[in-house]
Amino acid sequence: MSGESEHDRRMIAIGLLFVRMLCDYFKLRPQLEAEIVILQHQLNLLQRRAPCRPHLRRMRLADRLPDSFTDADLDAATREAAMAAFAKSWRRG
Repeated sequence: MSGESEHDRRMIAIGLLFVRMLCDYFKLRPQLEAEIVILQHQLNLLQRRAPCRPHLRRMRLADRLPDSFTDADLDAATREAAMAAFAKSWRRG
C-alpha cells in the first residue's frame, strides 16, 4: 500500500464510510440510543473543558481619536461612522 496515491486513500476512506453507514443502518434501537447518550456525554465534557470566549469591549469613538480634534470634528466623525454603519447594515439586509 506504500504506492497508493492520495486519490486512492480518499476512495478507500469513502468506501469505509459507506460500509460503516450500512452497518449503522442495521444497528438495534437500544444500541443507537446508548451511542447517542455516550456522544452527548462526550460533548458536554468537551464544552466544559473549552476555554470561555473573551468578552469584547466596545471602544468609544472618542477614545480612538487624537486629542487635537475639536468637538465639531468629533460630531462630524461620529456622523460619518453612524452613516457608514447604517450603509453597511442596509447592504446586508
